[in-house]
Amino acid sequence: MGPGEGEDAAPSNIFAPFMNPTCGLLMAWQYTGTNQKSAAELDWLAKIQMDPLYNAEDLQGFTHTHEMKLLDKFLQKKDNLFHEEHGWKCSSVSFHLPKEKACFRTEADAPSITVDGIYHRDLTDVIKSAFEDSEHSFHMTPFIQHWKINEHHTVDVFSESFASPEMIDAYKEVNALPQEPGDELERVVAGLMVWLDSTHLASFGDALMWPFYLFFANQSKYTWCKPSAQACHHVAYIPTTSCR
Repeated sequence: MGPGEGEDAAPSNIFAPFMNPTCGLLMAWQYTGTNQKSAAELDWLAKIQMDPLYNAEDLQGFTHTHEMKLLDKFLQKKDNLFHEEHGWKCSSVSFHLPKEKACFRTEADAPSITVDGIYHRDLTDVIKSAFEDSEHSFHMTPFIQHWKINEHHTVDVFSESFASPEMIDAYKEVNALPQEPGDELERVVAGLMVWLDSTHLASFGDALMWPFYLFFANQSKYTWCKPSAQACHHVAYIPTTSCR
């Protein structure tokens, strides 16, 4: 091999296709190990490394297992975000189950199961917190929309939840209630829309959780679909359990 031959394979040029060695290492991470890493995950990893709080020296001795133990320990303290002082409560729920090929005289005689570790918040706390947030734009007075095609033909337009017949009827019902003497406060309706989905907690294994999350019908549907609007409010986290 003559002078200069094979230089492309030298360690100093192994990252030649990329902007710099750092970008090359990120691309190497992307295409090693599991094949479930997406381009969006790689971009997010790069953004984390550009954060002013990120310090590569802090990774000395880092392991996922150790950090998870620290997280579990933190959740036992009163200053964690899920503590009761922050509106979150942890409860247990017991309920009776049916049993195949078995009859019971009363429901109390049926086998029961208790689910522990259910984190939840009061709906009134969620409503109060959302309405006090000045960044949220709420439509407090419902209205009716029409499309006047011509002088003789008008079509009702149904587009937003806060302009629905149900919201208008609820608004009228609330404002028709008797008022206490001296009560001049405005009466409005908070439209709550709650969803429950199964969420896979990891890219491997079968760890699942069922989060309850809430949207307000007082906001536009175009606001709901913007993650930056923070229009989704978490209400509860239901762990999975087994009867075995």
